[in-house]
Amino acid sequence: MVISPLIPIVDDGPWALDAEAAIGYAWLAVVGGALAYSLWFRGARTLPSANVTLLGVLSPLTAAVIGWIVLGQSMTGVQCVGFGIALVGSIAGQFVTTYPPRSVALR
Repeated sequence: MVISPLIPIVDDGPWALDAEAAIGYAWLAVVGGALAYSLWFRGARTLPSANVTLLGVLSPLTAAVIGWIVLGQSMTGVQCVGFGIALVGSIAGQFVTTYPPRSVALR
């Protein structure tokens, strides 16, 4: 809805919103937007902040795994090394113990 006024300016092809496109937009809005963000923020409230920041690395890793399994894509050796480093870093970061900040004594 927000970008639809820009279509005549940016796109020169015919524009028609059929049922398949409407279902696709609804899927992206409801499942890819509202549901995904509500689950993300619900989980983020229950975890320490250090753990939440490390979870951001898992999004591209998940995309790479899905691309490999579902689409049959492959990765180069350098990409596999980077994948391993990101995965090990995310897992290792979950085991870091966080302590509450010490109060500073005023003199």
